[in-house]
Amino acid sequence: MSISLLLAINAIALIFFGKKLKSVNINICKYIESKYPEQWQNFLTKGQRMGNQKKWAKHLAIESIKNGSLAQKNDSKLQEYLKNFKNIQTSLMISPVIIMILLQVIETVV
Repeated sequence: MSISLLLAINAIALIFFGKKLKSVNINICKYIESKYPEQWQNFLTKGQRMGNQKKWAKHLAIESIKNGSLAQKNDSKLQEYLKNFKNIQTSLMISPVIIMILLQVIETVV
């Protein structure tokens, strides 16, 4: 029973962090679209060449924040995005371990 409970709780955590990350990505892409329209248009053009204009534009924008031209901007909103992204990523990686430890503690108590 504890393995199925562990899997269920991990699945819930994965869904939660996935939705949180998607929300953060959508918000930062909207910000880039309004704050840096020329670069957003460049991402759309490249995305269209890759097959799916909106989908690839978002991926290109996110990658640009991490390693590209947007990474060099001194923009507090972009830096806040990177901080949030790293926190969500870390939480996603740590959550299975924490859940397993909590289940072990609960199992020993009960």
